[in-house]
Amino acid sequence: MPGETKFLLALNVASGNKPSSPDITIADVAWHRVNRHDVADTAAWLVDHGNFLVTQTSHDADIELAEDRVARSLFTVENATPYSYWEPTFTVVLTRGGSVVGVHQATVSRFAGGDIRDVEVHWSGEIIPSGTLEVYPNINYFSENAYMTPSGEQATDVRDIFERRRR
Repeated sequence: MPGETKFLLALNVASGNKPSSPDITIADVAWHRVNRHDVADTAAWLVDHGNFLVTQTSHDADIELAEDRVARSLFTVENATPYSYWEPTFTVVLTRGGSVVGVHQATVSRFAGGDIRDVEVHWSGEIIPSGTLEVYPNINYFSENAYMTPSGEQATDVRDIFERRRR
């Protein structure tokens, strides 16, 4: 999104060894201008569409699952926007002493405006005993496919209604 800083992730990629000093190449970039007739103030529009409140974060590494020990992070997220999203993804970052020690993703299905959900993330592999949890939405707000429509109806652009009345 315009002005956004985010993590560049490649999760669940098999690797024979721990990567060190990776090189990242970004190629074939396509830029799209935001039409000022559709979105007059992009910064305000993005704040309005991405207003998710994350509370009650916790991380615990002493969870027993079958015969294994795993770590678990919990958080509550509120969709404080007037928009409903089909399957928004949230990037979950575990930090300790200002350094990132773990990254995960969580998806919340059918997340309607005003909904509040408890989300649980299990960490496998090397157990991270403690840390501070940070959660960031990872949604393309400009994609029509991200949004649910009320009662499954076809979304109507208000400008189309006025155009029909003028005819």
